[in-house]
Amino acid sequence: GALFYLAQTLRSVEAADRAEAIADEAVALAGESRRPGFDIPNAYSLRAAIRESNGDLRGADSDYAAATSFYEKTVGHAHFLTLQNAGLHGMTLVEMGQRERGLRMIEESTAALAKTRTGSNTHAAAVERLGMAYVLVGSFERADPLLEESRTLLGNRHDDLVRTGPTVYLAV
Repeated sequence: GALFYLAQTLRSVEAADRAEAIADEAVALAGESRRPGFDIPNAYSLRAAIRESNGDLRGADSDYAAATSFYEKTVGHAHFLTLQNAGLHGMTLVEMGQRERGLRMIEESTAALAKTRTGSNTHAAAVERLGMAYVLVGSFERADPLLEESRTLLGNRHDDLVRTGPTVYLAV
């Protein structure tokens, strides 16, 4: 857990290479645990996000796939962590040019999270992610209502600072 927080902190202060090295360490350490629980899939998902930030889309794709496999074994395909990871993986695929497959993954995970985590930050992030994906593929008319919905969900949760993301994509 400490390595997860350290990697995320390093990523947020733009120490990308160091963040990825710490994420590598987290993946290795989680793999050595006799009772890893969520540590293994969380470590892969974290490293995937960092690799994506660093421009290593193939590495992110591989790590998101590994995380999905571990999440499904640990908690099943309908758990919110599995679904959230699928949405993140889908975004990487969109960025890699696999638009149809990526959009389908994001759409499916967003629909499922809307049912299972209604009104949560996870729901708001999934809706925002789908809106962002539509912006990336130039489908602005589909993006607009989703980004507005995300802003509303975040506003209902009094997460005004987090509303910046969907607001920026609405401007785009």
